[in-house]
Amino acid sequence: MPAQRLHRSLSTDGFDIDQSGRIRPPETLFLDGSLGAVTDPAVIVVLLNRIRQIPPDDPMLAIGTAKELVESTAKIVLNQLRVQYSPTADMPHLVSEAQKALGEHPVCVAAGVDGVKEARRLLGSLSTAGAALAALRNSHGTGHGPAALPHGLRPRHGRLALSAADAWCTYVLDTLTDLTSPAPTPAVPVPPPAHPIDAQAVPGGTRPRVIAPGGASVPVGRAPG
Repeated sequence: MPAQRLHRSLSTDGFDIDQSGRIRPPETLFLDGSLGAVTDPAVIVVLLNRIRQIPPDDPMLAIGTAKELVESTAKIVLNQLRVQYSPTADMPHLVSEAQKALGEHPVCVAAGVDGVKEARRLLGSLSTAGAALAALRNSHGTGHGPAALPHGLRPRHGRLALSAADAWCTYVLDTLTDLTSPAPTPAVPVPPPAHPIDAQAVPGGTRPRVIAPGGASVPVGRAPG
């Protein structure tokens, strides 16, 4: 049965369908801590709650909401980092500027893991995926009042859009947390002395003494007899 196949497919991807037929995204959507550095996450929380109420047979709504989530997240990052942008800026521009402001765009990544070729390719793909949601929403999502339903649109396309939005938003918000959190102070290990020192008074003054194997205490510089 098509409905049973849909349920199995959603379960495999971590989604759940409640008794009323509403789809719920995986619990891993926005990993713990991703919102920790956001000063006002109200919009993101509202959108996440909206995503949890999307019916499984409404991929248009899933695509439209996924686009809104990325767009709002990009604006929140730019606002929090005090980067100005035009009120009429389109989605690809917002996605690109947010990654540049975080130093996580392929054109401006620094040295380290983010700068290696493979990581730069991933960052480029991430930027492309975030921006592509706008085009997908224009052609197959909610928000423009189409004259007809998009041909061939399936629930998997909605899940694809939500997964892409999750990947982009989680990464940029995790990066924002890294940038705005104080760097941990590394512990500096103090090596123990090679031998325990026992300062004892000896004729002519106080001389450090080493506890030799067996418990004998001898002055430094003299071999135990």
